[in-house]
Amino acid sequence: MKLLVIGGVAAGAFCAARTPRLCEAAEIAVVERGFDVSFANCGLPYHVGGEMPTREVLAVDTPISLKGLLKLDGRTHALRSERESKRVEVRNAVSGTSEWFSYYKVMRSPGASTLRLPIFGIDDARIFAPRSLDDIKRIVAATEVEPLIRESRIHARHTRRCKVTIDSLSHRPSR
Repeated sequence: MKLLVIGGVAAGAFCAARTPRLCEAAEIAVVERGFDVSFANCGLPYHVGGEMPTREVLAVDTPISLKGLLKLDGRTHALRSERESKRVEVRNAVSGTSEWFSYYKVMRSPGASTLRLPIFGIDDARIFAPRSLDDIKRIVAATEVEPLIRESRIHARHTRRCKVTIDSLSHRPSR
């Protein structure tokens, strides 16, 4: 069975890791837009706060490490798909070449983007919506300014001695 997993960070990585246990003969390809196919999302606040000093600690797997670890063909970007013929054109992270990948089953887990409400100041350079390791890198680089972080889980920022305003739309009244 050929399985194509589009999106590797959370559900996609879990699916790719679980599939060989269910079907040893499965041929798995993971397509992830970024180079960080699998990273420790829960560690992002600790990296921002300086408790995890390097990005490499968070990067669980890359396309190269996945191929050796789970016998996966790690690729990073889906360019286009043809549902009728069950194939997707992918760009290889290492070589930069494009090729078509045929599949029997596909699992789509492309992730999400942060909701950016049309409010005054939303495009200010000090407003961050962390969703990836690259987003966190920009936050860490901006420690000289006073960032406004639009995600309540980035709570460890206080250890960098910066003024932080945390704004989250997920507050719900307690029952």
